[in-house]
Amino acid sequence: MKKLFTRRFQTVVALLALALFARPLFGQEITGSIRGTVFDPSGAGVPAATVTATQIETGLSRSAVTNREGTYLLVLLPLGHYRMGASA
Repeated sequence: MKKLFTRRFQTVVALLALALFARPLFGQEITGSIRGTVFDPSGAGVPAATVTATQIETGLSRSAVTNREGTYLLVLLPLGHYRMGASA
């Protein structure tokens, strides 16, 4: 009887430790990002260009402005297909 109690106690302690110290598990991401650089014909980055990504399936648009090097980052985009455009 004592052996059975000890085994159950060990099991309860192990499960409690798992519950307290386990990291939460995260599912797959449902958003993505697009990062890139806008170049002019000479190959230089274009600062202050507006870059727009439009989701083809829904028409949702997101825009970003490029930095001094012409780099942009669009974040939290729903998964899908995008049409890209840029203007300066």
